[in-house]
Amino acid sequence: GNDAVNSWDLLGQTQRPCSEYLKVRVRQGVKVGRTTEQNDEFPPSAGGCGSGWTDYVIPDNYIAWDFSSACAEHDRCYSTCGSSKSKCDIDFRAAMLKECPSWWKPRFRLACIRAANIYYLGVWGLGGFPYGRAQNKHCKWEVCCDDS
Repeated sequence: GNDAVNSWDLLGQTQRPCSEYLKVRVRQGVKVGRTTEQNDEFPPSAGGCGSGWTDYVIPDNYIAWDFSSACAEHDRCYSTCGSSKSKCDIDFRAAMLKECPSWWKPRFRLACIRAANIYYLGVWGLGGFPYGRAQNKHCKWEVCCDDS
């Protein structure tokens, strides 16, 4: 493995150590590491509010507010390789709050803000698994070598 003093790599095919990757797994008996490069086969994608089984539970439209574009952008952010989960979640909340117009009666605006905060708390607290799954799918994986 990558030992420039005692080994030569004449063909330039040296593999990086597995410790340099954020995530490593064994695929078909070979260790691979997740890169921060977008997988061309899986460009960033957008869906609705919710992920997996929660698609049926979490509405895209809540009362009079349409949160579907904020949810779609949040999905695109999660599936962009190397994106930050916390930044995706914060941007999601900001996009949802834009759906709460100031000209509405204060009571309705407050209800909209509360709904946006509930959606945000949902992705903040429960979005780790969907984020990790999206990163695993949308990032390139390459063969790496043991650090021994």
